[in-house]
Amino acid sequence: SLVWSFGKAGASNAGLFEKVADHIVSLDNIGEFKPLELSNILSAYAKANQTNSILFQKVADHIVSLDNLHTFRPEDLSNTVHAFATTDEAHPRLFKTVSNRIITLGNLKSFKPHQLSHVLWAFSKAGESNPKLHVRIADHIYLFCKLELFEPSDLSAILLAFGKVEGSHRTRLFQKIADHMVEIGGFDSFEPHEISDVLEAYATADVIHPRLFARLHAHVNAHVESTSLSEDARRNLVWAYEKAEKAEQA
Repeated sequence: SLVWSFGKAGASNAGLFEKVADHIVSLDNIGEFKPLELSNILSAYAKANQTNSILFQKVADHIVSLDNLHTFRPEDLSNTVHAFATTDEAHPRLFKTVSNRIITLGNLKSFKPHQLSHVLWAFSKAGESNPKLHVRIADHIYLFCKLELFEPSDLSAILLAFGKVEGSHRTRLFQKIADHMVEIGGFDSFEPHEISDVLEAYATADVIHPRLFARLHAHVNAHVESTSLSEDARRNLVWAYEKAEKAEQA
């Protein structure tokens, strides 16, 4: 669609987006739209930094009213909630409906790494906590996923989303990701804000991994300008370094 093309290109044409929203809102029934088309429309608004609360509400109400979401692929589910979170459009029933669909799936092997991270980020950003969803995704990543397929942005988003979620599933997932990051041997592919998010996640969760902390500290000192890290990130780096030192002395 035209609006999706504008969104993908990062182009913002407020008049076009307003006209598209007015047209869709005016329709008596949007059931003829396929899940992919609905999620692409919402994503287009999010990528272009546009929103329309009436449009988003209409699409969400439609999705919630469906008997099931069997025709929604992982891409449709993740893009939909990601668009709502990005545009700060609230719809708790939509998030509940999407989480219930994901939880009841036989497995999550059809989800790509970025789709898992988008779902987790969206629920965290929207303040829509669902312990069963977090357990399901954490267990899937821990048991079945090859972390080398995850981009640094995926890993940092996943860690940050789980930072405030308690449970043994979080601890073992954090340990697996930390082992992976140590194993790859460096953080050159990580942006400063992603390193900041990793530090914040481990500090918030109070999960200790001395080897990871030592590697992060060495990398930041050697390669990252201190001005590119926030005050919170620098504070978390000090926390991590102190934890690593105490672990070595124990």
